[in-house]
Amino acid sequence: MQSTNRTKLSSGEFAKLCRTSKETLRHYRNLGVLVPLYESEKGYLYYDVEQFYDYHMIHILKKTGTPLAEIKAYLAKQHPDKVLEVLKKQQEILEEKKKEIEQMEQVIRKSIANIEIGNSSEFVDGEPTIGYFEKEHLLAIPAREFEANEDEDMTFVAMLQKQHDICQKYDVNSDYQLGAIIPQDHTLQGMEAISHIYTCIDRPSDNQYYHEKPVGYYVALRVRGEWDVQPFYKKLVEYIKAHEIQVIGDTYAYDVAGFLLNGQEEHTITMLSIPVEWNKDVEEKLNKKV
Repeated sequence: MQSTNRTKLSSGEFAKLCRTSKETLRHYRNLGVLVPLYESEKGYLYYDVEQFYDYHMIHILKKTGTPLAEIKAYLAKQHPDKVLEVLKKQQEILEEKKKEIEQMEQVIRKSIANIEIGNSSEFVDGEPTIGYFEKEHLLAIPAREFEANEDEDMTFVAMLQKQHDICQKYDVNSDYQLGAIIPQDHTLQGMEAISHIYTCIDRPSDNQYYHEKPVGYYVALRVRGEWDVQPFYKKLVEYIKAHEIQVIGDTYAYDVAGFLLNGQEEHTITMLSIPVEWNKDVEEKLNKKV
């Protein structure tokens, strides 16, 4: 390792190789975590190129929360069994962090999509529109599983806790924004006939709560600035009846704004959508009635 023929790197060169700063290297040197291998006759310190691997391991261990004192002890006595133990522990930590990042990505990705729906010119607030919706993966919990509670906030907490527990159990990620499902055979009853409370998840899941919102055409209505969406739901149903459109599935009411904008009623955005049969004959019939 300490042959005079080996490449010796100054602190600046080594910092550049490791994509770090000279200050960080100086800190590690002062603590005895990563000390330059070489010292010239004039007292200049140099790193060996293979110390890059030591730095990289320090960087990983530090990122996973390992104290520098533990890292120093590990590097001082690198035994294969100890190395294996440390690496397995770090792998577990990284897996947990990966799950946290995936969860955050799901929240951000879905929030962006929802805000874009809220701003989309495809929909006119308060007016029924026929649109094509991609399929969605849902975690749908029967409403009967939540005890009736006069305190709406406590009911909301219970919903979130239940969803969180299920997501953890089945290893799926949710954006925690809520929606409601009204069964097809109760379409005319509206928001009083909610059968399930749902949230969107990032992938299919093999569990009793998994529900796929099918791809296809929906009669949809975007409600802005109103917590009470029942009048708009009635308007949506009346539109379907007036145009003799056939409903082919459950109704979905989704809180598009969610926790990001729902602090005030004026910022609320709800999307009501009902899957319908859609073909050229239906389109022609609809155009004739317009």
